[in-house]
Amino acid sequence: MMAHHILRLAAIVAAVALLLPGATGYPWPFCGDSTFKANGTYQANLNVAAAALPKNASASPDLFATAVVGAVPEQLWAMGLCRGDINSTECFTCLTQAFQDLPNDCSYINNAAIYYDTCMLHYSINQLLPVDDNSGYTQGIPYNGNVTTDPGRFNQLVAVLVNATADYAAHNSSRRFATGEADFDQEFPKVYSLAQCTPGQRPAHCRRCLADLISNWLESLENNIRGRMLWVNCTCRYDITPFFNGPAMVQLASPLPSAPVPAPAPAPALAPAVPPAAAGEGGRKYSVAGVVLAVVLSTLAALNLVACVCFWRRRRPGRAPAKQPYPMYSTDAEDMEMVDSMMMDVSTLRAATGDFDESNKLGQGGFGAVYKGVLPGGDEIAVKRLSQSSSQGVEELKNELALVAKLKHRNLVRLVGICLEQKERLLVYEFVPNRSLDLILFDTEKREQLGWGQRYRIINGVARGLQYLHEDSQLKVVHRDLKASNILLDANMNPKISDFGLARIFGRDQTQAVTAHIVGTFGYMAPEYAMRGYYSVKSDAFSFGVMVLEIVTGRSCNDCSSAGTRSQDLISTVWEHWDAGTVMETVDPGMGEGSFPVDEVLRCIHIALLCVQADPAARPVMSSVVMMLGGDAMTLQAPSKPAAIFARNNNTTGNTISLSTVSANSSYEAHLNFVAATLPKNASTSPDLFSTVVVGAIPEQLWALGLCRGDVDAATCSSCLAQAFPDVRGDCSNDKDASIYYDYCMLHYSDVHTLADDDTGPATDDVYFVANHQNVTSDPAEYVALLAALVNATADYAANNSTRRFATGEADTAFDPAYAKLYTLAQCRPDWTPAQCRKCLDGLISQTLAGFQNSIGARALAVDCTYRYESASFYNGTAMVRLASPSPGAPPPAGQPTVGTPAAAGKEGRRHPVPWVVLAVVLPSLAALNLVGFLCFRSRQRTVEHAKKQNPMYSAEPEDMEMVDSMMMDVSTLRAATGDFDESNKLGEGGFGAVYKGVLPDGEEIAVKRLSRSSTQGVEELKNELALVAKLKHRNLVRLVGVCLDQQERLLVYEFVPNRSLDLVLFDTENENRGEELDWGQRYRIINGIARGLQYLHEDSQLRVVHRDLKASNILLDENMNPKISDFGLARIFERDQTQAVTNRVVGTYGYMAPEYVMRGNYSVKSDAFSFGVMVLEIVTGRRNSNAGHNNKEADLLTTVWEHWEAGTVAVLVDPSMGGSFPEGDMLRCIHIGLLCVQGDPAARPVMSSVVMMLSSDTVALQPPSKPGLFAANNSANTASSTVSLKG
Repeated sequence: MMAHHILRLAAIVAAVALLLPGATGYPWPFCGDSTFKANGTYQANLNVAAAALPKNASASPDLFATAVVGAVPEQLWAMGLCRGDINSTECFTCLTQAFQDLPNDCSYINNAAIYYDTCMLHYSINQLLPVDDNSGYTQGIPYNGNVTTDPGRFNQLVAVLVNATADYAAHNSSRRFATGEADFDQEFPKVYSLAQCTPGQRPAHCRRCLADLISNWLESLENNIRGRMLWVNCTCRYDITPFFNGPAMVQLASPLPSAPVPAPAPAPALAPAVPPAAAGEGGRKYSVAGVVLAVVLSTLAALNLVACVCFWRRRRPGRAPAKQPYPMYSTDAEDMEMVDSMMMDVSTLRAATGDFDESNKLGQGGFGAVYKGVLPGGDEIAVKRLSQSSSQGVEELKNELALVAKLKHRNLVRLVGICLEQKERLLVYEFVPNRSLDLILFDTEKREQLGWGQRYRIINGVARGLQYLHEDSQLKVVHRDLKASNILLDANMNPKISDFGLARIFGRDQTQAVTAHIVGTFGYMAPEYAMRGYYSVKSDAFSFGVMVLEIVTGRSCNDCSSAGTRSQDLISTVWEHWDAGTVMETVDPGMGEGSFPVDEVLRCIHIALLCVQADPAARPVMSSVVMMLGGDAMTLQAPSKPAAIFARNNNTTGNTISLSTVSANSSYEAHLNFVAATLPKNASTSPDLFSTVVVGAIPEQLWALGLCRGDVDAATCSSCLAQAFPDVRGDCSNDKDASIYYDYCMLHYSDVHTLADDDTGPATDDVYFVANHQNVTSDPAEYVALLAALVNATADYAANNSTRRFATGEADTAFDPAYAKLYTLAQCRPDWTPAQCRKCLDGLISQTLAGFQNSIGARALAVDCTYRYESASFYNGTAMVRLASPSPGAPPPAGQPTVGTPAAAGKEGRRHPVPWVVLAVVLPSLAALNLVGFLCFRSRQRTVEHAKKQNPMYSAEPEDMEMVDSMMMDVSTLRAATGDFDESNKLGEGGFGAVYKGVLPDGEEIAVKRLSRSSTQGVEELKNELALVAKLKHRNLVRLVGVCLDQQERLLVYEFVPNRSLDLVLFDTENENRGEELDWGQRYRIINGIARGLQYLHEDSQLRVVHRDLKASNILLDENMNPKISDFGLARIFERDQTQAVTNRVVGTYGYMAPEYVMRGNYSVKSDAFSFGVMVLEIVTGRRNSNAGHNNKEADLLTTVWEHWEAGTVAVLVDPSMGGSFPEGDMLRCIHIGLLCVQGDPAARPVMSSVVMMLSSDTVALQPPSKPGLFAANNSANTASSTVSLKG
């Protein structure tokens, strides 16, 4: 990077020279100061580029090309760009001329650029400037001739025109090119402009580049009738005569003389000062202090406002305001930081959806509507809008936000953005054009669109999405609401699982959880969940099984219209036909007889019946389901009779419920009977003595909540709630909305959602309170102050120190012998966060406490929170909060009325004029606030801004960088964590730098990848790794923790993986315990884990990624020896339907690279499969591929294994450190798979989903392997990456 700093200085000198009168010296060469040898390697590389680049650029649709030729330190980077309005012949001629002129103008200079009217050329020994690097190479070129008529308006017009042209080039042209034209006056009737960026830039990068160029140079071209602004990545030009081909893309009329100049542009002239009005004799007189106060306070207030607004904008719209009104901000901090970069303005989403117009509504869910929208860039989105009156949805939305941001899979819907502004709660998803599966599947006309092939792909896609949630993601997630309406279909009818509002995260080894709050959808819920609240991955498997039966039969699970059967549900219908051997009669007739493979349909029904078994242990896990779906040779066990499900009535107005009733002709009364029978038990057995339940379907749906006081036992709780049901039904007969309160419990039920998270009363919006008519007579003011302090202290304890959200308090009064003590109680519903609980109690206290005046006892009652106080003890146990009596005159706590008298000023006390007192108090306060705001703003801004200036890595895609902005870390933190990158903490050294172990202040162990400052190739690889790893989430991929781009450092912070890399364990022949550390079971798990990680990269992630450098040293092992694929510096993203790519820059590690990649630069998922096969053979044998073994005649490991395979003696190659303790069948199968993966023909190698299936099932037959493919051997055992490149 030193060359860039030298060039920057040279650029300034050259630019000053070019500002002399006249634009002499066309074309304009620009030379660095480092040289290369005549007839040396760099000269040869330059000749290669000169022969290839003009042709490549002129043949490109964008008239643009780059090239990388040779190897470091003589590597040459070159870039050629032609003007966007010329033809390919002119482009070729110009660039050919450039290669002749530039080496002459900059003889033997290895870093140079030249600009012509129609093209530019740049080459360098360093990599090309990233698209948002603003260093070096800028030139401003004025000409002879100035405007004489109204120069101010001319400069203004030029500023407007070049900025408008820059906008068009950035946002409306794939070539990033635009031309402009504007009317001026009689002297110069027209002004013409041109703006262009390198076409690879995104709109935001291009506009920023042009903005920097214009702001740096336009002012220096003031009054010039023509001028150019030149830089490697963008250029801008204006003239009074036409100079481009074709009509102008931007046409402007002459602006009015007073029209404002858009930034960036020359600074406008200062407005003339307005003289103050003279005060008449009767005018009001102002003191100096008053004037100073008014002026200074206004100025500081304005500065403070600006600082706050800047800081707020930097923190992204919606985040700060959301913390107050929305309980959603109780989500973990790291979850919210992860999605901060996706915050969107509500104005953008209103515009995108036509202000949530009904014509754009895609559907209505239990908690709000979903709308289609179109963003300004043309991207289609789906906006999930939580109803402002919805209550349950807040918690679900919070859960969905935290989960979806962490999950990345092609069969999960993708989160695009978030908005929490102006009382709106919005999640923005990718738009999925074919909407949800149920809208097609259960429509008698539309379902004919679903042929068997599409149905089978949907089943398989949903299974793979669930496998990722349950087994492969970094989280272990149970969805809990899997159903046809939550499966969205994209343009190709690929399924995407949506709606994670009810999902829950499990510990990796956790098998099940229990809840008293049973939620889900009728017909899809597993019996153990509906009856006892138990849920697990097996309850999702049940829902999946139901959905498979729906897809095969075309009937909803709630459709009881199956003629000729006694069944009341789909599962029973299918089972009766299965048992009778007539199950094909249930297949959807809409597919047409004979239009589907019978065996495949039967297999799907068989798998579905296994998934809906009554015993959760009998249901398969989803990885087994995927394997069953993918392999016909796999034998399936016979299903037993499925679980019985609850019947329902024929009313299907609303389909999202929490529990169905037992009666076939249910009603609200029946739902209430069911809740009365179950809720007291559920609440009394809950650790929090609390339960909620939702029963039935709209409009007869019932919501109920039961809560017992936090100091009673389970028997008292059950007895109280059991009594509550008959009492409230007697007191509120025929009412659908009722509440009842006892000393020990409360019950509430309603036919609408339970209360909103920030509500403070029951569904009727009423707060109930009861007060004792007896009052305190001695010192009532002090009593009120003590009461307020104790009630608030008890509320604080309940909210912040109790998982039951319950607390009791006690205080000595000491001023009234009749009432020597005060006792208090406060309680909220236990499923609330501390902030929600405290807010509810605050509202309740503020509404009621003043009204109780001097009463010796009272209680305030609401559904979600209550408080009570008495002069006699009324609760069990000792008080959790104790207060002594306050001393006389002590003020009450904040928020309470102040009781007392103001202090009198002494006679000797100094009198201060009011304005000066205010000035003395307010000025330091505002100054301090201003300083704090500024420091906070700079602290937030420093890391990113510094990185943008000094790190080429910031040329990554804007959305990629925004995604990881929240993970930015200070270099000081990482220096402290690693002992200033001490050698004792070094874990290893890679081709582009070292990796260090560190420990963060909270004790988390990390691994810090530090790019060497002298490395040039590594910048691109690190950029690529950052952009990729931030988007990939899988338990077998290493997890990105943070990023640091500060003080010339480029650091990626990963989870620390304690057992380091596989090669250090596998090939350590001196380690006597190697066989124990890597026994066969561990090796098999490592092979399987790598295969599943690759399957995710190749087939299941939202991206399709080819790793290109898979090897043992890039497999890290965690504390349980689970493998994690690392180092994505060389990885490449493929389009979903793309099969291969070709490169002239072959990069990788010898011994692992597939032959077609080494020989021809062809790479694909099959080249990764080859690398995987090599690694499998290494893991089984314990030998490196580049170290063929004991017999020097054996050229490599692949040949050695193949010869023994053919001879039937392959077992002798197994790593002897295992001591023969391995199942021979598994070992032979792994070698067999390894040989299939290293076949010479890429088409003969299996895809990774097939490999996973082969590894997981002995019943899957393997085809015999052929002789492995040849590969390029290295001259030594050094396995570091070797690079040979030529890129045009």
